[in-house]
Parts: sequence; C-alpha cells; structure tokens
Amino acid sequence: MKNPISLLSLQKRVKGVGKKAEPGVSEFKSWNAFEEEASYLWKNAYFYNEDGSEIFIRAQNLEVRIGPILALLILTSSEIFSEVPCKGKTGSAWSQDQTQAI
Repeated sequence: MKNPISLLSLQKRVKGVGKKAEPGVSEFKSWNAFEEEASYLWKNAYFYNEDGSEIFIRAQNLEVRIGPILALLILTSSEIFSEVPCKGKTGSAWSQDQTQAI
C-alpha cells in the first residue's frame, strides 16, 4: 500500500503524537494538507476492497460526510492547523466510537 492510513494514525498526527511529531503540535499546517491525507482513508478502501463490500460502503459514507466539511474548511479558513488547540489533554477530539466505526 503506497499511502497506508488509519483513523488512529490520522488522529495521532493531528494531536502531535508520534515519532516525527512535536508533542501537542499538529503535523498538518493547513486544512488542505489534512484533507489530502484524510482522503486516503476512502481512496485506499475503494482501491483495496470489492465494490459493495462493507468496508467500501463505509468508506463511501465517510467521504460523503467528511469530504464536504473539509472542502468548506479549506475554502473558508486561513487558520493553520498548528494554531488550533489540541483537545488531547482535556478530552478527545475524536471519540473511540469514531475511530472504530470504519
């Protein structure tokens, strides 16, 4: 897989957790950079799973729900990701249910 990704790895990169990350600082410096990486969630699912399979359908649902939101954020926000406070210390920006839903 050329661009492996999971919700958990994406979450860690947003929160600045991991080998390459500065603690508490998002690896993504723009919404566009985040959208590009997040889109591999559904692109990989489409490529590696049979059309109509449960994973394929879940990826379609994810793209339909998240894709337009990210597009709107890209168009309307000049804010860089690293300036957005990370909720990791007081509460998770992504719930456990969201990471397991895919």
